Amino acid sequence: MKVKIRKTAVSYLWLLAIAGMLAMLMAPQFMNVRAAPSGAPTGQRLRSLAGPFYIGFASANNFWSLSDAALYQETARAEFNILTPENAMKWESLHPQQNTYSFAQSGQHVQWAQQNNMAVHGHTLVWHSQNPSWLQNGSWTSTTLTNVLYNHIDTVMQRYQGDILVWDVVNEAFDDSANPRNSIWRSVIGANYIDLAFQRARAADPNARFIYNDY
Repeated sequence: MKVKIRKTAVSYLWLLAIAGMLAMLMAPQFMNVRAAPSGAPTGQRLRSLAGPFYIGFASANNFWSLSDAALYQETARAEFNILTPENAMKWESLHPQQNTYSFAQSGQHVQWAQQNNMAVHGHTLVWHSQNPSWLQNGSWTSTTLTNVLYNHIDTVMQRYQGDILVWDVVNEAFDDSANPRNSIWRSVIGANYIDLAFQRARAADPNARFIYNDY
């Protein structure tokens, strides 16, 4: 299992949140809770201790129908103040066919977050992975693929304008050797696809916050 730590080019808020959470987990009262063999956690929860920091989690697909859905949701609402849909906002989920969008599952994640006074972190508008076959295997020119990218960003961001605080606009544009990844976006559009994506996202929702996400 690969553990990812978020780094942002826009804000250091996430790193501060991680540092704050680690510090709290090392405090004696939290160590005692972790050591307890049974019983519900006691004391203040991470969410109440977070103050202005965002303490987030990646919400599982269809978490409302898991076998332990009640415990999952209760833990999430008690400990966290921002939700990131793990897969529900990736291309294969939101945009299964070129002219078809599916917002049912992503909408449930957003709605649940709003019902529990959580912010939403949209993940992700551009990625090399988990793309539908029509996109990954299509015959594109720089112009046609740029138009597809623009249509996706416009449609998704306008759908959730005002509902999503922050977006991962471009995700993992570098490979494991720290070289620019040869994704469909780079190979067809060129290296400026990153600039184009951020510019389009800003035009679609000027009030959102934008992140370049990597690990």
